Amino acid sequence: MKKMLVLIFIMLLTACSSTSRESGHMGGGMGSDNLMRTLHHAEIPAPYAGIQSPIEADFASIERGKEIYRISCAECHGEGGMGDGQTGKLLNPSPAFIAHSSQMTADGYLFWRISEGGAEFGTGMPAFKDKLEENEIWDAINYVRALGRDESYDPEFERAHHQSMVDNAIEEEFIDKEQADNFMLVHEALNTYMAENDIRAGAKSVDEMQPEIFAALVEIGTLTQEEVDSFNDVHQLLLDEGLMQ
Repeated sequence: MKKMLVLIFIMLLTACSSTSRESGHMGGGMGSDNLMRTLHHAEIPAPYAGIQSPIEADFASIERGKEIYRISCAECHGEGGMGDGQTGKLLNPSPAFIAHSSQMTADGYLFWRISEGGAEFGTGMPAFKDKLEENEIWDAINYVRALGRDESYDPEFERAHHQSMVDNAIEEEFIDKEQADNFMLVHEALNTYMAENDIRAGAKSVDEMQPEIFAALVEIGTLTQEEVDSFNDVHQLLLDEGLMQ
């Protein structure tokens, strides 16, 4: 029954999608710049704020989550969680790179977004609170986070995606090559830190999580404050100009 509901929803999304991903622009009720800014600044509402997973991310949970993800998520988010599923390629805005974003997002945020879906933000993400049990959602979250750490995750795909964004910004003369190179350097340091540390518990959103990571990276000497400041400036510019996808 769950699979049928998901497939029906996907068919409706496909039929209603008026703009293809290949157009290079993100559609929906908000422009791409407004959407990305909203998602980055989103505050977790009650009753989701502050909750933590009661399900240990052990082998059994991850295996359960794998099957849930295959049935309910992979069609849009892709096998590797890179937003490149068969139906995801047709959606506008495109599905999130959840294999990466889940690594730096708190439990409550992920549970909220999966439970309530993306209607509030003008995306095609369905609400799963009436389709999946709470434990099933936590199993799916455990699998997605594991997905971002195994061989299915393609860091080169993500790196190329970010490089494309800064290349577009250079072409539009919003930034120069030095700023672009620094953005990529800092992003690589961010990814490495997330891969080596469990940083989910303390923060509620990307906006709160990222400063904590950067402070730690500056403290241990991996980055300078100037590099972090430049990254933040470029990051905000990409959001403002609608280049952050």
